[in-house]
Amino acid sequence: MPATLDAALAAGLNGNLVYKFGTGGVWLADYSVACPATVLNAAQTDVVIPTGFVFAGWGTVDGITINRAQSNTNLMGWQSTQAVRNDVESDVTSLDVKLMENNAVTIAIQTKQLISTVPVKPGVAGAINNPVDGAEPARRGIWVGYDRKHDVIKAQILPQLSLTTPNGQSVKRTDANTLDCGFTAYFDPAYGTDARTIWGGAGWLAAAVSAAPTV
Repeated sequence: MPATLDAALAAGLNGNLVYKFGTGGVWLADYSVACPATVLNAAQTDVVIPTGFVFAGWGTVDGITINRAQSNTNLMGWQSTQAVRNDVESDVTSLDVKLMENNAVTIAIQTKQLISTVPVKPGVAGAINNPVDGAEPARRGIWVGYDRKHDVIKAQILPQLSLTTPNGQSVKRTDANTLDCGFTAYFDPAYGTDARTIWGGAGWLAAAVSAAPTV
């Protein structure tokens, strides 16, 4: 065990585990599409996007933001002002992204259509009315981030998504037309979770053993 604070800090610092995911993307699918167990190949060094998931295209430099909104309740006792226990009442995962392309995915999101049957897309002109009932289709989602320097992949499979914060579009001369989307992930009974996070890549596999914490 390190004898000094400086030695303890030096032993615990590993710059090879500090990642910057400089590129990546979001893929969406209709809920009827089968949800994969992973997005890694057999060697766990590369990404394989399953059939039925459609790339959402260019996103802004903001990338994506994954949020977890957790609500807690403290149980108080008679004999103390300090909490006796804490219970998690809700734990909700969400995905925020600004998409730049006008493609089948973004048009389906804008107009509450299925991606597989959206009637208007590049090469096909026409008009789409908003659904009278306002129903938001359930979708499946995958996002992938890649650190090229360290050859590390971080990804997440979201088996059931709905657009819950349609933050609107930017339509102006100075910037690209963007679609600001806020999705909420829901527990999927067939999948057993609302989100599955996956790490891979040759760099991650090489670092795994050496990065193990020392007890």
